[in-house]
Amino acid sequence: MKTVALIYGGESGEHDVSCVSAGYLEQTIAAAGFTAVPVYISRKGEWHRQPRVATLAAENVQNPSSLLQKNGRVVLTSATEETAIDFAFPIVHGTAGEDGSLQGFFEVLGLAYAGSGVATSAVCMDKALMRALFAVNQIPQVEYFVIADAESADSEKIHARIESSFGYPVFIKPCNMGSSVGVHKVSGRDALAKAIRDAAVKAGICRADVALTGPQLLMLCDDMATALRRNDQSHRGAQGSSRGSGGLTGSAAD
Repeated sequence: MKTVALIYGGESGEHDVSCVSAGYLEQTIAAAGFTAVPVYISRKGEWHRQPRVATLAAENVQNPSSLLQKNGRVVLTSATEETAIDFAFPIVHGTAGEDGSLQGFFEVLGLAYAGSGVATSAVCMDKALMRALFAVNQIPQVEYFVIADAESADSEKIHARIESSFGYPVFIKPCNMGSSVGVHKVSGRDALAKAIRDAAVKAGICRADVALTGPQLLMLCDDMATALRRNDQSHRGAQGSSRGSGGLTGSAAD
C-alpha cells in the first residue's frame, strides 16, 4: 500500500485554511486505499508528525520530525518512529507552500508529489510575474495594474489611475497570497485607502483588477485513487524525475 505524506499548516497567513483542507484530504486518501501520514508544519516552520490531522491548529501535537533520504528511500523520522514515504501531498497554502520552495525540497529528495512543479508554482504564486507572462503570450485576462510599493502608495494617485484605466468596481489583491486573503472589492474612492493598507500588510506588491460579473469555475477530482496513481506514475516515469505534473493540485491563477 502506498504511503502518502499529507503535509499541511505552514508559515503563511493561510495556515488555518490549510489545516481544514488537510482534514478532508486525510479521509479521502484513506478511502482511496492509501495510507495517509499527516505532517503538520507549525507557524514557525517546524515539522511535526501527527497521529491524525487536527483541523484546529492548536490541537496538533508536538512531535519534531524530518523528511530525508535513507538507504535509497525517502523516510519520515521522529523520536519514536520512522516511516518510508512513497508520495507527498502538500496542502500548505501560500508562501513556502505553493511558491516552489516546498516543491524544490521534494525534487532534491527525489520524492514524487502532487501538484505543479517548481517553476510553475513559483511563477503562479507571483501574480505580478504571472500576469506579465500572460500578456507576453497574449493570453486573455482582465485589465489590471500593479501597485509596486503598496505600503507607501498614495491612494489618491491609485484612484486617479483606476478612473483613467477601467473604473470601479475593482479588486485590490496582494500579489503573492491566495485567492481570498487580503482581497477587497472596492466600489469607490472612500474604501480604497483602507483596502490598499490591508492588502499591503499581506504583501508589499499588490494589484488592482477590474471587477467582472460572471460564473466561477471549480475543478474537482472525484476519483482520488485514480488521480494518485496517475500522478505517481507520471512523476516516476519521466527519467526518474519527481517533478509535479499538476494532475491534482496547482497554484491558483487568480
